Amino acid sequence: MTTRTGRQRSANWGMVKFVVVLRRKPGTTHAQFRRYFDDIHAPLARQ
Repeated sequence: MTTRTGRQRSANWGMVKFVVVLRRKPGTTHAQFRRYFDDIHAPLARQ
């Protein structure tokens, strides 16, 4: 299989890389941000 640029690509991709950059609201501590992300946001994203 080839890409639009003509490079060869394996038929078995096998891996996806996903990068996210997050910013805290001004006035939010690191602990508050982690608590929100771990307890509220992450469970919603997993659904």
